[in-house]
Amino acid sequence: MKLCSILTAYTLFLIPIFSAAPPIEWERKTGSLDLTDSLEYYADEKGDATLEHIRKLPETAFQPTKKANLGFFTKPVWLRFRFAYAVERILLRHEYAMTDFLTLYHPEPKGYHGDNAGDMLPFKERAIKHRLMSFWITPEPDRWFYLRLQTNGSVNLAFTLLDPTYAMESDNISQYFLGLFFGTIFVMFFYNLFLFFSLREPAYIFYCLYIAGFAFMAGTLNGIAYQFVWPDSPWLQNRAFAIFSGFAMACGMIFAILFLNLRQLNRIFFYAAAAVAGTAAIVMLAGFVVNPGLSVRAANVLGGFWVLCVLGAGIWAAVRRYKPARYFLLAWIMMLLGTTVFILSTRGVLPPNPFFLNSMFLGSALEVILLSLALADRINQLKKDKELLQVVALQKQKLLTDSYSRFFPRRMLELLERQSVEEIALGDATERHMTVLFADIRGFTALSEKMSPRDSFKFLNSYLRRVGPIIRANDGFIDKFMGDGIMALFPENAESALKSAITMQQTVRKYNHHRVKSGYDPIRVGIGIHKGALMLGTVGEQERMDGTVISDSVNLASRIESLTKKFDANVLISEMVFQELADPTLYHTRVIARVRVKGKEQPVTVLQVFDGMPDYAVEMLDKTRGDFERGFLYFHERRFSEAVNLFARVTTLNPADGVAGMYLEKARYFERISGNLTLR
Repeated sequence: MKLCSILTAYTLFLIPIFSAAPPIEWERKTGSLDLTDSLEYYADEKGDATLEHIRKLPETAFQPTKKANLGFFTKPVWLRFRFAYAVERILLRHEYAMTDFLTLYHPEPKGYHGDNAGDMLPFKERAIKHRLMSFWITPEPDRWFYLRLQTNGSVNLAFTLLDPTYAMESDNISQYFLGLFFGTIFVMFFYNLFLFFSLREPAYIFYCLYIAGFAFMAGTLNGIAYQFVWPDSPWLQNRAFAIFSGFAMACGMIFAILFLNLRQLNRIFFYAAAAVAGTAAIVMLAGFVVNPGLSVRAANVLGGFWVLCVLGAGIWAAVRRYKPARYFLLAWIMMLLGTTVFILSTRGVLPPNPFFLNSMFLGSALEVILLSLALADRINQLKKDKELLQVVALQKQKLLTDSYSRFFPRRMLELLERQSVEEIALGDATERHMTVLFADIRGFTALSEKMSPRDSFKFLNSYLRRVGPIIRANDGFIDKFMGDGIMALFPENAESALKSAITMQQTVRKYNHHRVKSGYDPIRVGIGIHKGALMLGTVGEQERMDGTVISDSVNLASRIESLTKKFDANVLISEMVFQELADPTLYHTRVIARVRVKGKEQPVTVLQVFDGMPDYAVEMLDKTRGDFERGFLYFHERRFSEAVNLFARVTTLNPADGVAGMYLEKARYFERISGNLTLR
């Protein structure tokens, strides 16, 4: 029983080995026929068999081909097939263009005739000038046709019988797919090359190199390159696949690194991709010197890692919500799908119809288009990111500029003709005619003695945040804070400074109401204004500099401000400011003093401005202005008796006029000593 089982198993094992392939039954209406199931093969291990030797082999030496690819085998492989009955001339075509040597032996009345083809022969020696190795045959019943095939690459047994009419129609379909593929490659190459020169984005040039390398690799696979590009170079045709596939994989991987920004996205994928790209470059260079079979095998093995790396990186980027990765991943899936269908077709898993045999070109064309869309999407994303960064940078720059402007006035930058603080250099200066305003809190020292240092800071900031905006609103800027004092500059006109001073006095009056209600003492602010030539610029040293103004005009403005204490006045202006007013009658003023400036022979007339004071005070000062100014004139003409009478009349009408009272006392004094002293 056990012996019977063994014999049965042995018999079942031998049946497929020794069973001959059935003869081909070709019908007139048959368009094409895959020969995979009708071929028998013999592997010539020694590599020295001739046709006569092969014909004498026993039937059991040949094995039926159950698959269309025998893998890598460098020795000759002999194939044979036969027909059941006679048929008119038909076409035998090898669907794999990368076979080194292929010889078809036709049966003839006196023997056999051999037709040669293959990559190791110049293209012009082919009997049929087609990108795929083809032969005309005239089938006869029970006569064997022999094929001798030898190659350093993969032994592909994808042979097809074609009716001449069907072959022509199939070629037309193939040409359509080839035209679509290479046309797409051509358009996308120059389109993206143009974008590279326009945008200078490195990803574009590597994408162009990738699709160029891929086009030559595809042209090698389908025989187009050997037919039209290098028909007289079997050496290049035999090595082109390894060279261009290595080149395409290297450039494609670098493109993926740049496109997906793998260095920042994921270091593991980045190093893996860099390793694959480097290995691909080695494969490309090895293709020139290493045995073609070895380089082709290396390219095929590396291709698997390359696909895994590209797809893995694309999936990772898509999971991390990198938007351009969507098109990128879809493009490689289309290419992989088309290539898979093509391989399955050439290996006999799928029927070798025109659509399946050209699926790689269709998938690759879709890949090229989708990658171009991916690049466009990436550029748009980069543009949006760049615009966002620019917005953020502008916001930061604005914040920085605003921060700097708190320490270095923006108007001073404009006057120095600088765009930003970074452009300011030590010694930058410009000469201008500007109005200078000094403001100082009366009796601040005594006031601060009643407060802690922290309260003093709070008080000063509370005061300054009320008066600072007034200066800016009138086209001025604060040059510096001097404790409780302010120095402000008005580049445009003197009237802006005067309006600021009046508004400041009104604001201080309102502020005092708040202070009194809160239990604090009211404050008074003295303001002096003068206009003249000055130098505005930077002083200091390289590690510490400041913007400032230097001139006699600044000193005079400071001195005028100091007179507000002496005359108990709120706002004093120089005659230069008064002369700059568009309509002086709009303001309530009176001449109050003449000031000598060091280095100047002529004294400067100083006027008091009533505006900004309470209405009743303005009314009384305005009512007595005529008598006061005549008394002031008599006083300086040393007509002290007349001055005493006028000042006495003013103080009688307005006892609160401290300036008139001061001049009254001085006039009486000089009258008493007969007016012989030199007026100081």
